[in-house]
Amino acid sequence: ADDAHANNMLVYAGTISDERGIRQFLEAYLLMNRIMPVRLRLVGVRSRDIFLERQLRLCPPGMVEMLPWMKHKEAIQRISEGTLGLGLDLPLPGSDGPPTKYFEYMALGLPIVSADLPFMWKIVEESGCGIVVDFRNPQEVADKIVDLLRDPHRIEMMRQRGLQAFIKHYHWRTQVPKLLALYEGLLGVGN
Repeated sequence: ADDAHANNMLVYAGTISDERGIRQFLEAYLLMNRIMPVRLRLVGVRSRDIFLERQLRLCPPGMVEMLPWMKHKEAIQRISEGTLGLGLDLPLPGSDGPPTKYFEYMALGLPIVSADLPFMWKIVEESGCGIVVDFRNPQEVADKIVDLLRDPHRIEMMRQRGLQAFIKHYHWRTQVPKLLALYEGLLGVGN
C-alpha cells in the first residue's frame, strides 16, 4: 500500500443507498484500498441494507466514516475536507439533470468523480473539473481514482477549473439574468 497518500479522502453527499450506486462504489473502494489507503466519508441519509452493512464491514478499519444527515452548513464543512467529491448517482426515474452536489463540490474546489451519465459527464468534461467513470465497472473506478490521487498537480488543476466554472457558469449571480429572461418570455413582458 502507498502510505504517502494516507490523507486522501473521498467524500459523498446524498442518499446512501443501492439505488444511488453505493454497492458498486464500495466494490471499487475495496479494490482501491489494496493499492493505496484512501479514507471515505459518506454524508447523508443511509438505507438499512444488509448487503451494504456487510460491505462496510469489509472496508479497512477506521477508514470509512458514515455521517448522518446534518444541517447544510455543517455538511458543507465536512465535505470540504475531502480530496475528491463522488458523483455516484445512478439514473433514477424522472432525473434528468445533475445533482446539486456537483455544484457544491465545484464551489468547494473538489474535483468530481462522475458517473458516466450524459447530464453529469457534460459538466465534468466541459469544465475539466474531474473524471468520468463507468460505475458498473469497479476495477475501472478504482484504477482511475488511484491514478488521479497519485497526481496532486492534476487534482489542483481540476480544483481550479471547477471553481472557475462554478463562478462563471453555475453561481446564482450568473443564473438570475437567465431566469428573469425566461420569466419575462413566459409572461410576454418586454416584447
